[in-house]
Amino acid sequence: MAEFRVTFGQRYRNEPHPLGWPHPDGWLSVIADNYDIARGVTEGLLKSRFAFMYSEGDYGFPTEDAYPMGELMKLVITTESAQLTEPETQDE
Repeated sequence: MAEFRVTFGQRYRNEPHPLGWPHPDGWLSVIADNYDIARGVTEGLLKSRFAFMYSEGDYGFPTEDAYPMGELMKLVITTESAQLTEPETQDE
């Protein structure tokens, strides 16, 4: 399985996203077998309400240096299901 990261446009800095949690300072992690599956399920969930989807190794792949809120949610897609969850928090 591969990780893809989805970012959200600056529009959602001042305007609430219809789902509530997306923000331009973070990303949605999508875990799937390949880009086509990840993209298809993401588009089904978010419609056109996201900016970009990056594969690992892509120029601009989101990191906390550029997206200080980090991972906002995680979408894990398997052949049996798709599950959207909040990220695990690390104890400080």
